[in-house]
Order: sequence, then structure tokens, then C-alpha cells
Amino acid sequence: MNMAGKDKKVVAMQAGGLLLARRSQRLRRAGGYADNLEKQYYYRKDHLGNNREVWRADNNTTVQCTQYYPSGLPWYDGTGANIQPYKYNGKEFIEMHGYDSYDYGARGYYPAAVRFMTPDPLAEVRPWESPYLYCGGNPIRRIDPTGMIWDEASLDEVNRLKATLNNRINELNSKVENYQAAIESGTLSDAEVEAYTNEISAFGEMASNLGTSVTDIDRLGNDQRRTYVLNSNESTTNGYVERSTNGKVNIVGDGGSLTVHEITHVRQSLDAGRLNFSNTNNRLQYTGPGAVTQANAEVEAYQMQFSVRRTDLGSGLNLRSPSQITPQIVGNMRHSNGTLVYPAVYNRYVRGR
Repeated sequence: MNMAGKDKKVVAMQAGGLLLARRSQRLRRAGGYADNLEKQYYYRKDHLGNNREVWRADNNTTVQCTQYYPSGLPWYDGTGANIQPYKYNGKEFIEMHGYDSYDYGARGYYPAAVRFMTPDPLAEVRPWESPYLYCGGNPIRRIDPTGMIWDEASLDEVNRLKATLNNRINELNSKVENYQAAIESGTLSDAEVEAYTNEISAFGEMASNLGTSVTDIDRLGNDQRRTYVLNSNESTTNGYVERSTNGKVNIVGDGGSLTVHEITHVRQSLDAGRLNFSNTNNRLQYTGPGAVTQANAEVEAYQMQFSVRRTDLGSGLNLRSPSQITPQIVGNMRHSNGTLVYPAVYNRYVRGR
């Protein structure tokens, strides 16, 4: 990368480790964006996940305010309509030459008609619906930005979970800024600078994992062959995924970190090409046999879970970042009665060392 020139210096984003030339207009990240890598902006979303306001962090001002029709068409821009284009569902609203459509990646969505501009490439999966239909013709109840197939009763819970994850990302980004400012103040001892630097790295890992989890939620919904149901109870301590008798996929968790753990396992199975359910209890199985497959799956799932809530893996471990979760950590996990949670992983990575 040739970055010669005084005004083309490269600056590292604090939490994500992303690089961008200074001349770039905007660097998007989870929960907001950086303007020329100098000023930080954050989205204030409504309960449907739409960007209602854009807040500038350095002077605590609202620089954009947008109101929408249920279809997503902006009907009022009280402040800064042209500050940034990412609005309904967080998608880019393109107004050039009267296009007035949202970029949904594979297709453009025209909110004035509540229709996509081109047919659904998977239209044969749902032949009873128009291939141009958006959200099944019900944008009030079905508000996911990718048109995901979630059981209708789970939509509120899905949106709450996504809001929780996005709020956590914003919290971590704010902590990164505060810690970075403290380091730059020059008032910290060497030990404090090292501790703060390690925390910034950990927060960056966690924010990245949370962004992946938000994408996983959307990924599940893009699976046109299945309907997913979130079955959550805050007192749940043992999450799992099962295939119900009606064919729907139930994801059982606590509505937070444990649910994220199980969603990670579903995404792992989708990556492998299929969801493999047990013939005896209809529970989701690992993507392959053996302790190595089990260890890899659980390490990633616990890293995602840990990113939501740092205290989830019990006391005594003193874990500070997701990358500290290893097969040895997973292999040593035990139930309250002292029995091993993952005996195959224990035998391979702990006992077999």
C-alpha cells in the first residue's frame, strides 16, 4: 500500500484494528462510524433497529434525526438529512437521481412500494409469495434487515437480543476511548499503561465477537429452509438447540450470553453445510466426530459468550480476554456435582498432555 504524502497517513482504529487512509470520508464500525478518523459518531436506534439519531461524541450533540413510515421511507429529517445515509435497518438509503431505495446487498428495496426491485433468488422456496415481496408484506411485525425467517413469536426477543449486543458494543467502544484518553494524558504509571493497553486489546476482541454474533443472528434468518425459535428464560443454565416435532429449530438459552453461545453452534453447523440432529433426543450435534471438533466448537462458542458477559466462566480463572479461552479451559469445566462437562476434551487436552 503506497501511502506517500502528508495527508495520507494511516491511522489504526482503536477497537477494531482497522486501517484506513485519512482522505476516506467515513469508516463504519459496529454502532457508528468515524468521520475522517477524527470524530466519533454513534447511532441511536429505536426498538425496531432503525437509526433514528446520529450522536457526535466529542461535543455531545445530535447531528441527524430521521423519522420513518412503517415501510422504511423517511418522512421527516429534522436535522442533518445528508450527514450520513445509513438509516432504516441500518441500510444505505440511495437518493441519487430519484432512486430512493435501500441497498440490501443482493437487491435494492424500494420503500415507497414496499417491494424489492428484483426477484428473490430463492423464490422457489416460498412459491406462495411474490418474489418481490418485502418481509412477507408485513414490515411492522417483520422488521429484520435481512428478511430473516424467525418464528413470529420470537421477533421481539430476537430484536431485544440484537439491541443488547449492539449496546454492549457501544459500551466497549466507549471504554476503549476512555482508556486511550487516559493513556494519552501521560499521568499513568508504566504498570497502569500496560494494564490499560491490555484492556483495550480485550475490549477490541469482545466488540469484534459481538459484531459476529449480530451477523450470526441475521445469518440464521437467511436460512430459507428453516424457521428458528428463541426459547429463553433468564434462569436457564443449560442451553441447547433441538429440532421440535413441527420442524422448527428451538434455541434454548437465557436470552443473553447463553443464547449467543447456542446461536454460535447453529452458525457453525450452517458453515459445515447442514444441521445434524440426534435421532434419540433431537438435539443439535457437533459438525463432526472427535474431541478436536468438539473443542474447537466450544472454544469459539465460549469466546462469544464471554464477550457478552465477562463473568460467565466462573470464578478463579481470572480471564480478561476471549483469546484466553483454550481447549484446556473448556476441558476442565465441571458441573456443580463435580463431573466433567466435556470429558472427551478433558482426555485429549488436559489428561493427555
